[in-house]
Amino acid sequence: MNRQLYLVRQVMELRIPFVLAVTMMDIVKESGRRLDLDRLSELLEAPVVAVDGRLGGGVRDVVEAARVLAGARIPRSAAKIDWDDSRIEREVAVAESWTAQVVFKAPDKSSLEHLRRWDRYLLHPIWGVVAFVAIMGVLFSSIFWAAAPLMDLVDWIFAEAAWLVAGTLGESVLSDFLANGVVSGVGAVLVFVPQIFILFLGFTLLEDSGYLARAATIVDRPLHKVGLSGRAFVPILSGFACAVPAIMASRNIRSARERWITVFIIPFMTCSARLPVYALLLTFLFHGESAWLAGLAMTGLYIGGLGVGAVASGALHRLLPAGRESHFLMELPIYRWPKVGFTLRIAIRRTVNYVKKAGPTIFFRPAPVGGKSCPLSSRGSPTEQLQESVVGQVGRLVEPVFAPMGLDWRAGLSIISAFVAREVFVSSLAVIFSIADTGDDSLQDSLLEKMRTAATADGTPLFTVASVTGLLVFS
Repeated sequence: MNRQLYLVRQVMELRIPFVLAVTMMDIVKESGRRLDLDRLSELLEAPVVAVDGRLGGGVRDVVEAARVLAGARIPRSAAKIDWDDSRIEREVAVAESWTAQVVFKAPDKSSLEHLRRWDRYLLHPIWGVVAFVAIMGVLFSSIFWAAAPLMDLVDWIFAEAAWLVAGTLGESVLSDFLANGVVSGVGAVLVFVPQIFILFLGFTLLEDSGYLARAATIVDRPLHKVGLSGRAFVPILSGFACAVPAIMASRNIRSARERWITVFIIPFMTCSARLPVYALLLTFLFHGESAWLAGLAMTGLYIGGLGVGAVASGALHRLLPAGRESHFLMELPIYRWPKVGFTLRIAIRRTVNYVKKAGPTIFFRPAPVGGKSCPLSSRGSPTEQLQESVVGQVGRLVEPVFAPMGLDWRAGLSIISAFVAREVFVSSLAVIFSIADTGDDSLQDSLLEKMRTAATADGTPLFTVASVTGLLVFS
């Protein structure tokens, strides 16, 4: 409260009408304290409204109070805040005095400060890192086992839809385009949406519980060694969702040198668009194994992206001219139980935004890859028709580029399609292997089976441990 009222004092100095929204009232109540909002409003000579930032309570009251003040006169030129040390000391004293007048503690209630004892372990130089890796491992393992029922449901829906389209329209160019190109391609990607939801839900839970701020503190020391600070943690963490908003978030970094390095390494982070690719390839590698093995491998990929980014950051740190040293200061929030409704709402919103952003690309990009929809010859098997199609000929042109990885034109064409969006790799691969022609099998199982039986021209398996590992690194 002291620190926030110091900021409010500066706003008052500008002589601009304002409304003060007070959040975290649940923390005030749980800690056995009481906040006299009426007295605070008298001291500030401005309306004060309690707001629940997680559930949205009080927002309408804030809007109504702001609407009342909308017609107030605003000075043409705002006062300039230029406080010297003595003035700052006086303002801090005023803020402390006001806090003492509006915050009261019940004598029979215990403070929530005892929860900070967990910081002895979670912020420990060694045990804190161990806890961080363990928490991330549990999160990424849950991506596989917790999302499995929903993935099976989505998989079944699109498999039935593809079978229905193919059965209704019969054998025709339109049927092949819709069943193999559109329905199968879109379904092959959307089947991984439950995993993306679990990822967003996990990060939201960590943020709402107060742990995410501790994670930023833990990585501050290693980041400092490669020319960054804890300020870069939020943009880097945002890079695990999408690189574009993460790069925009880096604007909050004051040091131009640190900001430039952060922008450069963000693409190394494993964004959510790569999750369908990783999930498919790891499921192929660890088929029939425990989910924690795939989760451990997924954790390794995420940490590997961080490691590559750290190496690149360290190199830039030594090559670029030294700039002004950046320091990191963060207030650690109180630990608290996350609100289920709030975390679900945020996770659903982020998942919907992901689908909206990737939807047009997922829908339109794989459709032309349905090679049989533009064949050069109608003779031979479907695989031969696909190979001789226009798209197949393009894939044959780029095949030498991917031959060192043990891949042929089919995987190469899927990789090129993924340049538009990473998740398109899965849908393009599904279209190329025509997984809609597999009857009652689910799309994911059908695609995995086609990958296991796929072979190159000389009869060697197309997808091996080595080639799939190369795909994981390349992605």
